[in-house]
Amino acid sequence: MYDVDLELEPVLQVLCGRALEQGLIEVKEEFEMDTLAKHKAKFRQLRESELLETQRMEAICARRQAEVERRNAQIRTNGLIQEEVDRKILSRLYSKDFLKNFKRNSLNIF
Repeated sequence: MYDVDLELEPVLQVLCGRALEQGLIEVKEEFEMDTLAKHKAKFRQLRESELLETQRMEAICARRQAEVERRNAQIRTNGLIQEEVDRKILSRLYSKDFLKNFKRNSLNIF
C-alpha cells in the first residue's frame, strides 16, 4: 500500500512555502505602499510650499512693478505740471515785457 504521510509531505511543503512566499510578498507590497504614500505626502507638502513661495515671490514682483509704474506716472505728472508752470512764467514775462512800453493808465479807457 501506500503511505499518506510520506506522499503528502512534499505537497504540504510546497503549499506552505507558497503561502509563506505569498504572505511575504503581501507584506513587502504593504510596506512599499506605505513608503510610497509617505513619499507622496512629502512631495505634495514640498510642492505646496514651493507653490506658496512662488506666489509670494510673484506678489512681491507685482508690488514692485506697480510701485515702479506709480512712480513713473508721478514723474510724468510732475513733468507736465512743471511744463505748465514754465509756460505760465514765460507768458507772464512776455506780457510784462510787451506791456512795459505802454503807460500804466493807457489801458484804463473809462
